[in-house]
Amino acid sequence: MEKIGAKLMKTEEAIKSSDIIVMAIPKDFYKEQPLHLLEGKTVIDCSNRSSVKSKENLSQAEYLESLVPQSANVVKAFNVLSAYSLESGGIQGKSF
Repeated sequence: MEKIGAKLMKTEEAIKSSDIIVMAIPKDFYKEQPLHLLEGKTVIDCSNRSSVKSKENLSQAEYLESLVPQSANVVKAFNVLSAYSLESGGIQGKSF
């Protein structure tokens, strides 16, 4: 890890020492994170819905935004669209 400049640290320490945080965990675990430390940070949400038939009106990024301090900036990025959706023309289970 030293060759590439990577460091092993606790979540809290990593958040405190960073301006940009990539949230790469399932939505169900958002509340278990030290979200109060995200004040003034840019948070990149790269999650995908676990079901294409979700009954929720909020996206996962919107849900995350509702949990973090108001001064945090939540950005949605790095999503994956399945090969099936691309081939069939359907997005989130809906055909166009």
